[in-house]
Amino acid sequence: MSSKIYVFDHAGATQEAKFVGFDSEKMLQELLEKVPALLGGDQFHGRDLKFMLVKCEIPITGADGRDIRWRLDHLFVDQHGTPTLVEVKNSSNPSVRREVAGQLLEYAANCVRCWKGKELEDWFEETAGSPQEAASRLTRLLDSPEAELEESPSSHGTRATAFWEKVEAELREGRLRLVFAADELPPNLIRIIEFLNDNCPRMEIVGVEVRQYGIGALRMLVPRVVGLSTGVLEKRRSLDPNFTAWNRDSFLDAIQMSHGAKVARSIGRIMKWCDLNGVDVGFTNSKSGSVVPEFRLDGKMVWPFAISVNGRVKLQLDHLANRGGGMRSQRAREELLRRLNEFIEPSIPLDRSSGKPSFSATNLATEEALERFLKILEWVQKSIGAADAESAPETTR
Repeated sequence: MSSKIYVFDHAGATQEAKFVGFDSEKMLQELLEKVPALLGGDQFHGRDLKFMLVKCEIPITGADGRDIRWRLDHLFVDQHGTPTLVEVKNSSNPSVRREVAGQLLEYAANCVRCWKGKELEDWFEETAGSPQEAASRLTRLLDSPEAELEESPSSHGTRATAFWEKVEAELREGRLRLVFAADELPPNLIRIIEFLNDNCPRMEIVGVEVRQYGIGALRMLVPRVVGLSTGVLEKRRSLDPNFTAWNRDSFLDAIQMSHGAKVARSIGRIMKWCDLNGVDVGFTNSKSGSVVPEFRLDGKMVWPFAISVNGRVKLQLDHLANRGGGMRSQRAREELLRRLNEFIEPSIPLDRSSGKPSFSATNLATEEALERFLKILEWVQKSIGAADAESAPETTR
């Protein structure tokens, strides 16, 4: 990989940014704490992973379960509840060559035995600084249609509990992600990472280079994920009982088998409406996967709702509250619920305008109900594109 970046301005002048590395491992450690996106979550072969810091310098006990023998640099979790163990080394550190691989494997072998979900939740709250900030960070992490945790009327507490139970289950089953992070990874360590990935199907093992370039006082950071080949990913997916690669045909076939032809036809019409109105259609890849209409706002995706293969239409109201354009307004989200409540049963309380309530897709099985839902989609699309959060249009019903 080139050790230079070339930067040019509007006048056409070109400057060379050179690889400068980090003065110490602590600098890179602190950057990862502040900016978890430097772990390259958008480079995991089509999975847009978001990482949340649980704790730094995490204690790991030995076989006796009492004495602390090691400390892991960082523990993160992603929106799927996968524990992500990160060990940071500077390229100038001799142990980045081989020792770090054995070190991180030893941590993984022992953490699945000694860590508990409640313990991780307590660490996370301590790192966040307050229960309120912890709740806010977790809400942002789960602000994605890929976060398949269902919400109940009891709101955030139940969702948070379900998330940390999922994290503990992943630990018990050994479904971890191990990350070797450095400013530059040597070729022999990359070969070890690729070998481990090919032979440890329950774990995902990657290297993350965070390369620092400089022009004068200006610094640029470029993350690169290595060690995850397409072949390894497909092999792991084939062994994962929770993975299903949905497409339109397979999704509609599954809906028809479980909920009948009328519901499947209605969902197909919703997908067709998306095609005709410039809305992308994506799928989450799990057994309980969903079809997710992806609206656009200033180059970013907005997900107003998802329809799961179990026949539930899941409203993403907390997501809209965060970045839904005109739908950020509570007034607009309550109006959305009012319009839906005119024909769905049971109705959704208006006080759930910032959660993830859901209703059965059987409510859309009739032509009249489907037409009303499509008109709501038109209104939502206009509302998302409104200039500000208080300007959702009063489109006629």
